[in-house]
Parts: sequence; structure tokens; C-alpha cells
Amino acid sequence: PDAALMLRYSCGGRFITLGLDTTAEMDHATAVVPEGMNFCASYAAGEICPVSGAGGLANRYHNSSFIVCALR
Repeated sequence: PDAALMLRYSCGGRFITLGLDTTAEMDHATAVVPEGMNFCASYAAGEICPVSGAGGLANRYHNSSFIVCALR
């Protein structure tokens, strides 16, 4: 609630799975953000992050993230 700015990024893969309701995820995210908070929302084309596997953690490309960064 004390954030000055919120950055939101949703993966393009998540956007595609919404079918005809393409704004559903961003509509929900906007509804739960405090009134008057500044934000920027965008779709990203995939993410690279550590994923646990047989050999330990390794960076992998995937398409399922919803990332929120709140800046104070």
C-alpha cells in the first residue's frame, strides 16, 4: 500500500490461454491495486529464471510468469 509505482508484466503465453477474454488477467490485477496508485502493465515474451532439475538449479526459458514489482 505504500508503493509509489507498480510494474506488472504478464507472459505472452498466459495472454494466449485467455482466449477471447484477453483482458481478464490485467482487469483483475487492476481491480486489486489501491485506488490512485501509479502502474505500468505490459506483456512480456517469456522469462528466464532458475528452475529446479535433476542436476540442481538451471536457468530456463518459460512462458508462465506474472511478475509484479512495487517501488517505494
